[in-house]
Amino acid sequence: MKRPATKRLAASVFVAALIGTSAMLAQSQRSWFKAKDPGPRPNPASAIPVPVAGLNDNETALFNESLLRVSELEGSCDTCSQQPQNTLPTDPDPNNPFSPTSLVNSAGMSPVFNADQCFTCHSQPAIGGSSPAHNPADKIAHRLGGTNTVPQFEAPDGAFREVRFKYHADGTRDGGVHSLFTLQGRSDAPVRLAIAVGNEGAGISGELRAKAQRTVSLPIASGVESLNVAVATGIILYELRS
Repeated sequence: MKRPATKRLAASVFVAALIGTSAMLAQSQRSWFKAKDPGPRPNPASAIPVPVAGLNDNETALFNESLLRVSELEGSCDTCSQQPQNTLPTDPDPNNPFSPTSLVNSAGMSPVFNADQCFTCHSQPAIGGSSPAHNPADKIAHRLGGTNTVPQFEAPDGAFREVRFKYHADGTRDGGVHSLFTLQGRSDAPVRLAIAVGNEGAGISGELRAKAQRTVSLPIASGVESLNVAVATGIILYELRS
């Protein structure tokens, strides 16, 4: 049985009114929850983040440990640390007591890198923030005697920039972050050593011997013509390791 036209009209008007009311409420809610930029805020009194209230002892220790971790000054080898790890540094930075001023207290840096501290590029207005107003690139490039050249795009009074390439040399997509600096010249750079081992008959050439900083020979028992070159190399490497 069909409804009278007046009832269908009334129902349509009611639905339209309901939709209109819902749209007005949604618009009102969007206006109510609209994000507003409060504008520039003053810098905090300290660059050290303040933990949330109510932390227990374990949570407070974890918070302080995280500040130590992001403030570590990285060295390039396991034996390069110049002061105890996982404790407050003996040469604290005036602006960050968790950070060393110059003495390395960690060992996790690779031969190529962008920075030797996590918070270096995340310290404005506090640790964990954005790049500081004064670019740390020059300090990073020459720390511990480093002889890196700071790229021109790293402005002294601008944000620290990282390098990305759109494509690899073979034309495939890249997009990854690339390192700016190397260990060249740093006092904690691993010592490079080249070992030349001559053959069983003639040994090393006179030209190569003249370039060597040191030469060694292995004593052998009387009547033995020569040690196998692989055995001789193994003996030399064993002595170097020990």
